[in-house]
Amino acid sequence: MKSEVNIHFLQQSFFDFTEDDMALHISKIEKIEKQLNDAGSIVRENQLQRRKGHYRTSHLDCAWKLV
Repeated sequence: MKSEVNIHFLQQSFFDFTEDDMALHISKIEKIEKQLNDAGSIVRENQLQRRKGHYRTSHLDCAWKLV
């Protein structure tokens, strides 16, 4: 999956997570992306934006609360 590489890059660039915490966070983002894709939403790479330490998109903000 093309976005998986970019998600890993974002994690390494902007967050100071331990390797286990990073893997958990990445798996949550991937789970959200799969849920949105299964629901018919198209998740584009440019929808992941870092603002004050949080990822922000209307879809991902809502989906994050479901995880």
